[in-house]
Amino acid sequence: MDILLCDVTTLYFESVQIDDDQTDEHGEVTLGLRKFGYSKDQKFHMTQVVIALATTAEGLPIGYELFAGNTAEVKTLIACINNWRTTLQIDKVSFVADRALCSEANLTELAQQSWNYVVAMPMRKSLTTDEPACLLESRIAKEVQIDGDLMWVRETTWKGRRLIATYSAKRAYKDAADRQSILDKLQKKLQQAKPTKPTKAAKIKPVPNGVEAAKPMRCQPPKPSQAMPKSLSATADT
Repeated sequence: MDILLCDVTTLYFESVQIDDDQTDEHGEVTLGLRKFGYSKDQKFHMTQVVIALATTAEGLPIGYELFAGNTAEVKTLIACINNWRTTLQIDKVSFVADRALCSEANLTELAQQSWNYVVAMPMRKSLTTDEPACLLESRIAKEVQIDGDLMWVRETTWKGRRLIATYSAKRAYKDAADRQSILDKLQKKLQQAKPTKPTKAAKIKPVPNGVEAAKPMRCQPPKPSQAMPKSLSATADT
């Protein structure tokens, strides 16, 4: 085994009951698993757990880890690797993960532990506005074809790491179709929406001649004889 594919998902319960954290006699805290968190099933009103799964390159599951339902996905990778290193007795392996597991802390820890890895990178969040162009403008794109998909590949170095940027014609076509589908749905809703009636402004009728306009009421301070004492005290009869 030389490759581990890692991914994380959520499993929800038909319940709103959360699990309380437990503290043993030695002061060690065991976190409850059922918590409210970001649900990939859009079940935000129900409790859930977070599960991380590792498979071989052929898709055979070989290990999983459970986390509390409010655990951020990006924080599961290093904990999983440390556990799998012991239980699966892995020595040298390459980890492959999607961009949800990409963070500076994860990449630094993987490098410090001398692991090989391939992690998708969210370039819009990780790079500044001008960085992508500066990194790639001087690199010559290589044209390759993978499974019938025409792709352009550029490779550079970013923060001492190997950065590979790709352009997929198939993916570009899919993204364009998805955007157009969203625009078509919005346009359809706008066409079906009923026009709203303009709000009528309230009209103020003038006061008829000979009628005195009502004066605003004012709160009068109490008379000295009616004023409350500054302090009250209670006495008991002897």
